[in-house]
Amino acid sequence: MLLRAKPYRIFFYLGCFFGLFFIFWTLYAFTGWGRYPGPSHAVGANSLLLGAFAAGLLWFRLQPLRKSPSVSFWLATVLALLYLSEFATIFVRAISWTYVLMALKFLLLLVLLQRQLYQARAVQPTAFVWLSFALIAQLLGAVGLLAVDLQPAPSFVYAYSYLLVIKATPMAFYIGLAALFLPAMSQLQPLLSDQQQSMPAQSSSRAVWLWLLVVGLLFSLSCEAMTSTVWQQVGLGLQLLIVVGMALSWRRCYPLAKPTLLRWFAKGSLFALLLGFLLAALLPHEKMHLLHLSFMSGYLLAALWTASYIIVHAEGRPIDLLERFWPLGLIWLLVFIAAITRATAQWVTYLWHLGYAAATLFLVFLLWGVLFLYDHQSEHRKAA
Repeated sequence: MLLRAKPYRIFFYLGCFFGLFFIFWTLYAFTGWGRYPGPSHAVGANSLLLGAFAAGLLWFRLQPLRKSPSVSFWLATVLALLYLSEFATIFVRAISWTYVLMALKFLLLLVLLQRQLYQARAVQPTAFVWLSFALIAQLLGAVGLLAVDLQPAPSFVYAYSYLLVIKATPMAFYIGLAALFLPAMSQLQPLLSDQQQSMPAQSSSRAVWLWLLVVGLLFSLSCEAMTSTVWQQVGLGLQLLIVVGMALSWRRCYPLAKPTLLRWFAKGSLFALLLGFLLAALLPHEKMHLLHLSFMSGYLLAALWTASYIIVHAEGRPIDLLERFWPLGLIWLLVFIAAITRATAQWVTYLWHLGYAAATLFLVFLLWGVLFLYDHQSEHRKAA
């Protein structure tokens, strides 16, 4: 069974399924309930959609219990069931249970992968710090949201917990996973095993700077959680500076090879991420809409092209195949069209543009899922 040998695929298919579902669920909620389900949509999209892709990437790179593939498969199955259970609670609007399952899910990921993150010598210090922070931030955010849901609390507690889930976690995953995959992807090289790589020496000053960036991100969320527009702009500005700083460090440490499709994916994703935070800082009253540039064409696009790279790499195919695979270029273009359409929807016919963005993004997930599902089935037939 292919999934038993490659359990990380389970999470990629889950992410694709959640992407297709949340598009229709959001539009149905908007038209059927007469309101936009903002918090539920944002938490679900980050925890399930982006969270599933992040789990798949982590599972591939730092697969728990590598010496026992069957155990790894069953652990992945248990985690996948937690994802599906959380999905069901969002569908029936059992919000408290959503937060409980979210916390359990990321606690399991943290327990399974923390030892791997610490021991894997291939993990860059940057990846170790940011991936650990992402898992802890999601766990604390889920616990905070559950506490607020069970017992009334100050608005700042809810806002901060909410931001931990929808802002801190995806940003930390984005930075940490880039440190894991970007060195090989930028040069179109295979991913090396832990035994083939060595941990680069980390100076104490670099470690201090990494943790200062984490503290800076936490402080920026505190600013954004306040009711003052000025403090919110300060928080968004600090987050923009963090992303700019990491982008400059990537450019210095991992110079991209000749112009390739993957290079444009990486550059486009980073540009959209920066643009979303910049516009949100300049127009804080519109940040809910403008940050879709960062989430859709920043985080989501990065997740899709990294997952594509991993699947091609794991199947033993030539990695430069992705440079000749034109449907990925079409996916890249459709994600940007969907992101721009959604981010500008409030300035035009709102509901219609939500529909345009949803239809475009639906096509993205359908195209990506069918392409790789077809590969899955053809391999299964060959194995049989």
